[in-house]
Amino acid sequence: MTHYTLFPDSKAVIIQNTLGLRSSEHKKFLFFLLMAKNKDIVALDRGMAQPSIRQDEILDIDILIPQYKEQQKIGEYFSSLDHLITLHQRKLEHLQQQKKGLLQQMFI
Repeated sequence: MTHYTLFPDSKAVIIQNTLGLRSSEHKKFLFFLLMAKNKDIVALDRGMAQPSIRQDEILDIDILIPQYKEQQKIGEYFSSLDHLITLHQRKLEHLQQQKKGLLQQMFI
């Protein structure tokens, strides 16, 4: 299976069956863009026991990239949305723990 990662500008080691992507543009935007194309990429899997995708097939996936300013705004929007979801998940977990504690006190 080919794994994808965004790695730093410095030198990095890429292991076998890994395709590395380097971008001089806004990396958060690229991350969310690839996540949006995840279904298209997974659909290319031809492996049985071990997933496998050919590099030339990945190159055939069309990815439309807007202007850099728009990339920044989109990346920031999804990043803040991701942060907001995390905050709501934490709040939900806290409320579930509080409910559990109150139910335990009710039946003691």
